[in-house]
Amino acid sequence: MHPARHLRRCRTGARRSVFWGVNATVSKLLMNDYHADPLWIACVRELLAGVIFLVCAGIFTPDKFINSLKDYRSYPRLLLCAFFCVLMVQVSYLKAIDWTNSGTATVLQTLNLLVVLVFVCIMGKRLPGKRESIGVILAFVGTVLIATGGDLSQLSLPLPGLLWGLTDAVCTSLLAILPSH
Repeated sequence: MHPARHLRRCRTGARRSVFWGVNATVSKLLMNDYHADPLWIACVRELLAGVIFLVCAGIFTPDKFINSLKDYRSYPRLLLCAFFCVLMVQVSYLKAIDWTNSGTATVLQTLNLLVVLVFVCIMGKRLPGKRESIGVILAFVGTVLIATGGDLSQLSLPLPGLLWGLTDAVCTSLLAILPSH
């Protein structure tokens, strides 16, 4: 890969990470200081993103946009993906932030990789490899440490926060699984 292109991708990744962190922090601020409901935040965010997406699709790829509107058979799958892959990811992530904090919610969300790994192993009728198994063990140990604070006799996180974070992980994994099947 050309060095300039690599550098551009690194900058884009860094910007995305900053925006993700700002998003979580602003969301926590809205929920704590202004008592905004996570469902309200998610709905407003998704409605605005949907309008922007539709306008951009209509402007930049009008033929594909029109063809997708004519494909009535894909509507059920699109609605399923919209609900589980978009809305529930937002709601569960915001609820996890509301019950815990943005860092914990983000760490719990990254467990989606485990769900995808389980799916891939089941569909491929195989067991996880050595590196994958080590990753699963480390992710599990890390999650237990976050959830218990190192004291295995009690949770240091509120149970609803942990459950919302795990729900977010499952819904986020569906972003990779549902559109491809």
